Amino acid sequence: MIDSAQFGPRGPGTVAAEWVKAVLKEHNMSKAWPLMTKSWRQTQARAWVEANASHPALAGADLDDLCADLGADEPTAHPLWGGFATSLIAEFHKKWTHINPENCGFLSYPRPIGVDRELIVYVDKGFPEPAIVAGSEWDEAEFNLPFVGFVMYHGEHGWLVEDFDLDGRFVSQPLMP
Repeated sequence: MIDSAQFGPRGPGTVAAEWVKAVLKEHNMSKAWPLMTKSWRQTQARAWVEANASHPALAGADLDDLCADLGADEPTAHPLWGGFATSLIAEFHKKWTHINPENCGFLSYPRPIGVDRELIVYVDKGFPEPAIVAGSEWDEAEFNLPFVGFVMYHGEHGWLVEDFDLDGRFVSQPLMP
């Protein structure tokens, strides 16, 4: 049964699905950008600037200012946005090599992982569904699905993507009561 709080308008599952569509299907970072938390956008900008600090296009630029500009709410007018966005799309695609986004969907079981945070699990539908232990925990022995967990944050702008859980650090934990 689909949880309408998770997958209703502007719920965490809906926002995560919009992000997946924008990045993995449409290759449109400009559309995905406002669906990410400010801290995650700034982290992505910092990583890109540091990785490309010796590139001639960044020569003479104040790297802290460049990080702030590219991590801003609306950086698309920045002359380096195109290269930055293209690199991010490529990096996100590399992180998703273990699943096929065309054959995936979200598990609907709510999974709070802290105050104002929830994990949304995106799995390959070509694999059997994971076993749920009656009560509250994943049966870890049977949880071997290719997945990506989205750490979603709820704040003043509603639900936003805050990070990925690619290694299962949240999926393998018991559900919170």
